[in-house]
Amino acid sequence: MTFPSRMVGPSGIRSASVATRVGGVTPVRLAMAAATVVGIASGMPIGILLAIGRRSKLPVIKGFCVIFIEFVRGVPLISLLLFSSFILPLLFPLSVETPETLTRAMIVITLFSAAYIAEI
Repeated sequence: MTFPSRMVGPSGIRSASVATRVGGVTPVRLAMAAATVVGIASGMPIGILLAIGRRSKLPVIKGFCVIFIEFVRGVPLISLLLFSSFILPLLFPLSVETPETLTRAMIVITLFSAAYIAEI
């Protein structure tokens, strides 16, 4: 199935057909579902380490864990995803290769899940 879309380019507005489904599922949805599953699964061990670090008697480890957990839990996930997609590449020089957008989303979901898992 395709749907018409309008794109604005240097030559003005033009119409194009965009494929939305492959095998009945949108590829972007599959990729984001995989990123979410991988992010939550890989966030579990990090969350356990953060929870253990939060109960540590060493002030540096405890402080880092508390600050990380409270910061990540205090910021909405969509804000972190938008920051990683649009702002983060702007912070690095052009000579530095930044990871792909999906990889950055997986990292953000992993860290976000880890912060919430640390609170359980």
